[in-house]
Amino acid sequence: MAKADDTDLSINFDEWLRSRLRQHASATVQAPEPDMDREIRVALRALQLYTARHPRPSQVNQKQAAEMLGVSPRTVYNLIKAGALKLNRCGMIPIELIDNALQPA
Repeated sequence: MAKADDTDLSINFDEWLRSRLRQHASATVQAPEPDMDREIRVALRALQLYTARHPRPSQVNQKQAAEMLGVSPRTVYNLIKAGALKLNRCGMIPIELIDNALQPA
């Protein structure tokens, strides 16, 4: 449940981001704004709302894996062939393998 003071944080994230970009583009060098805590709370709330509505998939196809890894689909195919990535029975790549591949060595 949302707290009473969080009700104003349910603004449209895109609208908030556009307004911040406009302010930043038109602003000159100034002292930090006193309502920075509120902006951080708004950004965190927007992130919570986004993740609640867009859960991570448990598995991805080869094209999606290529996008997530920042490589070509052919490279993903080669990684599968070399055994660095494995397909499950559905022909998909479990998200845990993508996470492991993104971790620094």
